[in-house]
Amino acid sequence: MLSLKFIKPRLSLLALSSLLLMTACSSITDIKTDISERIFGREAAAAPEPLVEIKETSASKILWQAKVGAAGDFEFSPVIDAGYAYAASADGEVVKLDATNGSQAWRVKTGEKLSGGIGVGGSLVLVGTQKGAIYAYDIAGKLQWKSKLSSEVLSAPKYLTV
Repeated sequence: MLSLKFIKPRLSLLALSSLLLMTACSSITDIKTDISERIFGREAAAAPEPLVEIKETSASKILWQAKVGAAGDFEFSPVIDAGYAYAASADGEVVKLDATNGSQAWRVKTGEKLSGGIGVGGSLVLVGTQKGAIYAYDIAGKLQWKSKLSSEVLSAPKYLTV
């Protein structure tokens, strides 16, 4: 049997070690607050301020809208550049619309399913496909070049100037 003299120091050492481990990542103030909240409960939080009523200062209205096609499982956001809105759809359509009145300047079909949205810059309109191709059209809607990548394009292409 183990003697009581041998067990008592070990229990004291174990209790002290446990206390040190529990407080190692906390400050004394945090421990004091935690103990105080457990014994006496938390202080009541201040009541929230009443909401201020926001008055409408202007009304919005739709000036025009256009249907381009479905996005499918992908995200397609239109791009505005130089007074025109450019948009694409998952079924491969790319469209250029006048941003002031919505009239269609051109619409092209890439012949492939799109996945990466549309990017505009440097006089090019860029779209990416599910099969890993990038199509580059000029601002008149004419195909300028096509390039094959190693995998599906999942974000809108960006035109970077060097």
